[in-house]
Amino acid sequence: MNSKNYDIAVQLRHEMHRHPELSNCEQNTLKLITNYIEKYTDFKAINTGTYLYVDYKVNDDKYIAFRCDIDALPMDEYIDVEYGSVNQGVCHKCGHDGHSSTMLAFMLEVSQQKPKQNILFIFQHAEETVDGAKVCVELFKKYNVDCIYGYHNMSGLAYKKIGIIYDIAHLGSYGMEIELIGKESHASEPEKGINPVFAFADIVANLSTLTKGALCSVVHLDVGQNAYGISAGKGYLRLTIRSDEDEILTAVKNNIVNYTKEQAQKYGLSANFTYSDYFPVTYNHKESVDKVIKAANNLHINVINLEKPHRASEDFGVYTQAIKGAMFYIGNGEDYPSIHTDEYDFRDENIAIGADMYMELLKSI
Repeated sequence: MNSKNYDIAVQLRHEMHRHPELSNCEQNTLKLITNYIEKYTDFKAINTGTYLYVDYKVNDDKYIAFRCDIDALPMDEYIDVEYGSVNQGVCHKCGHDGHSSTMLAFMLEVSQQKPKQNILFIFQHAEETVDGAKVCVELFKKYNVDCIYGYHNMSGLAYKKIGIIYDIAHLGSYGMEIELIGKESHASEPEKGINPVFAFADIVANLSTLTKGALCSVVHLDVGQNAYGISAGKGYLRLTIRSDEDEILTAVKNNIVNYTKEQAQKYGLSANFTYSDYFPVTYNHKESVDKVIKAANNLHINVINLEKPHRASEDFGVYTQAIKGAMFYIGNGEDYPSIHTDEYDFRDENIAIGADMYMELLKSI
């Protein structure tokens, strides 16, 4: 790609990293990206207040869509970089600053080369909480979108190589909160209360059976309070459930609910259930994967066919439930720090690879 375009994209990446915003709070990020688009291209950014997109239309044919994510994580800056986050407790530790800057680099190339395909550029909010894709997918009703592509940077994958997988790319998942309510008592008279900790212990001990066929992680257990004179009367167990089949996710939820209700009745407790962060299985369509591989081959970039879906969920699956598409990966290096860790930072060099891949994919429609 053009070196000046690359430099502009890196500049945006560093500004986004310096001023990160959490999911559903990306208003300043939207303004920043809009400023870059309208300063360096002849495109008009459509800022909806939660996400933004650009409609590049040259004819009455179908559109090809490209999506990036813009939200950051609730983490502190750890590494020493001159563009380090100035927002305490918020940092781009998943590389969404790099994904967005790649999209800008791609737009700069499109603005200058004027390809003859209709393109929808989507800068999506709230990927980390799966709120964003559920909103942005409505664009497909307004525009005649044929397919969609996106990429994620990947640690553990050889540097600057393209990773791709057919069919299931990311497991589906959801968060589950179990609230058990009993009765507090003086800690010297526990028999006069109803402590939910024993029911929680039974539930946790049986999770491997209840969640057979899925991956279950206990992410939080909170019972009672920090008061040694009070026997607990209420508590919460929070779980994340993952599977490569939506049917298994539903079956596991039912298993946990039914067993919890049995334990609640056994111990004289009431039980409540809430669910959050539902990510569908992300499915890569064969036709779209074939085009990703062809694009990489045309660019003489090595392609690594991944053998297993990623355990981490990705709300790109909302899009590929609606239309055909594919998520591919650009390698950070086999030993590079993983995303969502203190030591991680997006590798600027991958911006050029992502932009070149997007330009090449335009030829496939």
